[in-house]
Amino acid sequence: MISLKNNIDKKGCNIMNIKLKVIKIQLELLRSILHFLLNFKKPTDKIVISCSQKLDEVIVKYYKFNTNITLNLQIGATVNHTL
Repeated sequence: MISLKNNIDKKGCNIMNIKLKVIKIQLELLRSILHFLLNFKKPTDKIVISCSQKLDEVIVKYYKFNTNITLNLQIGATVNHTL
């Protein structure tokens, strides 16, 4: 039964890692778009501000998700260690 639980935890962890990679790709893409826009637009332009705000949202999402994964891994390690 423990091995089944560990297998499920690994699958869940893999899914979380994939989601984290997707968020990281979004982050890098938005960052590149923002840099590109700033070559042609002023920082106060509406499209630049919109892109910057979206980038801020994705950064917060990334750190929340990354923190959640870290906490889950720490809790999982503690639970597995006590079993």
